[in-house]
Amino acid sequence: MKELDKDDIDNLNGMVKKKLAELERDIKVLISTGQGIWKDRQGEFKREMTPKEIVKFGTHNRLPKNVIYKMLEKYQYVKLWHDLEDILGDDEKLSHAEVGKLLKDIPR
Repeated sequence: MKELDKDDIDNLNGMVKKKLAELERDIKVLISTGQGIWKDRQGEFKREMTPKEIVKFGTHNRLPKNVIYKMLEKYQYVKLWHDLEDILGDDEKLSHAEVGKLLKDIPR
């Protein structure tokens, strides 16, 4: 870093901010997708099944939206969504400290 001049440091700082914004946007998309899947699943359980669905699936637990949610839960994507929500926090902004937590908490 000592060998870099001010312009190089400014360029590097801009690239880091751009990458941080990209990560923040991607995390928000993942959280939004997870919340949508969860809401779809809740909606399936709140409504009555049609006679065709009863014949085909038998129970709410076998409806496609629930099966999708359960598969995501099984492979710990639901936990990932909750971890990402915790990391973003109430301000929904990704700080440098939160990036460190993200790297530490999220398995690779």
